[in-house]
Amino acid sequence: KNEWDGVLLGNLDLLGPELLDPLIASKLPLLHHIGFVTPPYPPYKTPMKSSEYKLLAASAAVKHCLKEAGMNVDEAEVIYPGARVDLFGTAHLRRPLPLPPDGTANRPLRVCFAGLQMGSKGPHTLLEALLQLKNRGLHIHAMLAGGAFQKDYAVELRNFCTMHGLNSHIDFLPQLNRSQLSRFFRLQHVCVFTSIHPEAFGIVAAEAMASGLALVSTGVGGASEVFENEISGLSFPAGDSSALAKQLERLAQDPALLCRLQRAGEQRVRTLF
Repeated sequence: KNEWDGVLLGNLDLLGPELLDPLIASKLPLLHHIGFVTPPYPPYKTPMKSSEYKLLAASAAVKHCLKEAGMNVDEAEVIYPGARVDLFGTAHLRRPLPLPPDGTANRPLRVCFAGLQMGSKGPHTLLEALLQLKNRGLHIHAMLAGGAFQKDYAVELRNFCTMHGLNSHIDFLPQLNRSQLSRFFRLQHVCVFTSIHPEAFGIVAAEAMASGLALVSTGVGGASEVFENEISGLSFPAGDSSALAKQLERLAQDPALLCRLQRAGEQRVRTLF
């Protein structure tokens, strides 16, 4: 009945571009938010220019990738997905973060990963780094939360821990809802974002920063826009467990750096995202 103010469209790669013509014909403002680094339809299927149809990108990286793929996105605005920062952190839970690590087994550096257990998310990189740090005598405890999206891969992660004597240094948790994730983050010092393939943004990283955690990230794709390296987070090359181990070692041995990144990261994400 044309009583809507507009239409917000997403995941068109799942729904099909055939929806575009009737939606544009409705004359309703149509905001098409693209949250992947690949085009939602072949560029030649881009609808004729219409003042009612506007493309939006989830990050500058998404916009760049779409342009490289041949889409006309020069006028597309970047609208970050952001995060429900009100559901995370001290104000919401009234629960302090753990005391900074002191180099002992009683106060290790507490590191977490939250995401699906699949190769492209890269949690194996964290396990490999954890082994290196254990062999150097550093006290690190890790927690991985997320569903076993690739079951064989999830089994390999656990087998790696058993083979290298890491079981006492790591806990595996199932996939958590937002409320559980909020409490989970408050048990940690650091969140590691290990994705190997480009992400559109990285909401989990933003949620961890809102929880007061220091972020150590590969920064692939739009994930690089969540933080500023050495200011509100630390970066390492995707898949490079030695580089990740070095960054975690810095945080384990320098509580001042850890606290500075925690504060700056939380301020950034609450201000911008």
